[in-house]
Amino acid sequence: MLREPDDGAGRLSLGAVVGHGATSVVRHILPETLGLVAKIVPKAAVQKDDLRRELSIHRSLRHPNIIRLQKCLEDSGNYYLIMEAARDGELLEGIEVDVGFPEPVARRYFAGILAALLYLHANGIAHRDLKPENILLDGDCCKLADFGMATVYRKPGEDAS
Repeated sequence: MLREPDDGAGRLSLGAVVGHGATSVVRHILPETLGLVAKIVPKAAVQKDDLRRELSIHRSLRHPNIIRLQKCLEDSGNYYLIMEAARDGELLEGIEVDVGFPEPVARRYFAGILAALLYLHANGIAHRDLKPENILLDGDCCKLADFGMATVYRKPGEDAS
């Protein structure tokens, strides 16, 4: 189910490390003009059911403030989650370097975060790992990433009461 036919992970040309997670590393896919990254998760570090849940949730999401998952590949030792890249890194890096953002920029980012969360919650999904490292900056836009802890808490269309 996780393996893409006729497109093995060995064909990926991986570039520089973009970031690290608790159990993964994120690297650019070359050429960088593709605008894609690979989240590389060692098979030994994740339960297959947990990865299936993450993929199922992330694949269902279509919102301008959520990183788009393109596909998942695997080889003998790793899973490769191929997704769109955010050009300007993590929100955390921006906060540390600039010691904040000008108010119009902060408002735009905050509005993007709220729009993404409203979309998730309207679809019965809880991110459960919202932190500056999982909010990525892409030009004037911010995007939520890392759905490894996400869960479905109700079916879409089900009454929330």
